Amino acid sequence: MSKTSLRSRLGRPLKAMLLLLSVASGSGLMLAGNAPEAAAAPACGVLAPGAGPQAVAAVNHACNQIGVPYSWGGGHGPTPGKSRGICDPANGAPNDCNVIGFDCSGLVRYAYYLAAGSDIINGTAAMQHNSSRAVARFGKAAGLGPLLPGDLMFFNSGNGIQHVSMYLGGGYMVEAPNSGALVRVSSATRGDYYGAIRLYAGGGGAGASLSGDAKADLATVLDDGGVKAWRNGAGFANMPWNGDTIVGTGFTNDNTFFADLDGDGDKEIIAVQPNGEVKAWRNDRGFAEMPWGEAAIIGTGFAKDNLFFADLNADGKAEILSVQANGDLKAWRNDRGFANMPWGEAAVIATGFSKDNTFLADLNADGKADIMTVLANGEVKAWRNGAGFANMPWNGDAIIATGFSKDNLFFADLDGDGKSDIATVRPNGDVQAWHNGAGFAAMPWDNSAVIATGFTTTNLVFA
Repeated sequence: MSKTSLRSRLGRPLKAMLLLLSVASGSGLMLAGNAPEAAAAPACGVLAPGAGPQAVAAVNHACNQIGVPYSWGGGHGPTPGKSRGICDPANGAPNDCNVIGFDCSGLVRYAYYLAAGSDIINGTAAMQHNSSRAVARFGKAAGLGPLLPGDLMFFNSGNGIQHVSMYLGGGYMVEAPNSGALVRVSSATRGDYYGAIRLYAGGGGAGASLSGDAKADLATVLDDGGVKAWRNGAGFANMPWNGDTIVGTGFTNDNTFFADLDGDGDKEIIAVQPNGEVKAWRNDRGFAEMPWGEAAIIGTGFAKDNLFFADLNADGKAEILSVQANGDLKAWRNDRGFANMPWGEAAVIATGFSKDNTFLADLNADGKADIMTVLANGEVKAWRNGAGFANMPWNGDAIIATGFSKDNLFFADLDGDGKSDIATVRPNGDVQAWHNGAGFAAMPWDNSAVIATGFTTTNLVFA
């Protein structure tokens, strides 16, 4: 490409753009010539299957910004969203303080802010690459093959990471490319690709919740049988709730279950009928007053004190489980989502468990539920799910906590990062939770919070 054509293409002097290449700003300024013309790209959207609901939502939110101007430093105000950038002629941004828009990292920050309901990925591109919230990392050598829609891609032309985009699937990405350009879809095949991170596990398996934002909500059954729920607005924090509503009537505190049966990220409500049938109501409206649509009989021959739900194979659809009289934990695979009797094959996934000391939760954000029990000395032992839905799928174990009792142990993903946190009810009614910072590991907790008050061990449900 000649200097004349390059100057015309970028809309600024070549000298300013060459200076740009020497700056490791982390804001994503780069030569537009590194990517193909936007006209050759498909419409912006999720272009491949397999991403979790939060990642899908982030892609859709990013795609809603197509056509918004690039602005160096834009999108990094106190609250995520379009903002004026920085004027810096020496670095190729002579007018960006007069442009309302996003730089590359500001765009992905905003998309995930809307998807997750909290500001989870602020900072420059280099800072985002190093985020502790990543549940998976991919190097350059792996290529695009393992990437899913919503993964954040990073680029390094030799002066450090200077650009980030969001993968769409099919070899394409959405990006805020450079000053003078607009948010667009581009080819993800580039020589300066450095690597990628994933913020939420694929398959819809991570962090389903009543509201569908992956942050566990809280519920209790009132004396009149009403199910009151509190929406989690702040993630892992002291008292993170920002709204409440009655989501059900006619329930009891020992017979109220929540699980995502259809893999859409919104949890259904479930109860065992007197005849042993398991009845579920589909969540059509997320966190709302009485959000339920149609009902289905999803199981028969179950008891309310011996019923479990967990996504074992990371497809986003919860399986149904029960402990047999001999201590075997039997699971039935969910093949048809929300439907009458949706179960396919069965498997014995564990032995030696009791119905009052069996816990299932995803500890490492791979979408596959791990299994836990409380030992006689108060230690919580966990086994990692390495094989998904299979007979005895466990491939490792760890002591993840101490000082718990089997009747006062709860697991819930409070911040929507895919890794389940741990909680207990204190004698004063406080619900104390510990944040899972290390995934499946010995004692993975890195901080704690009092997330609620006035609860009992028998009337606390995470939804």
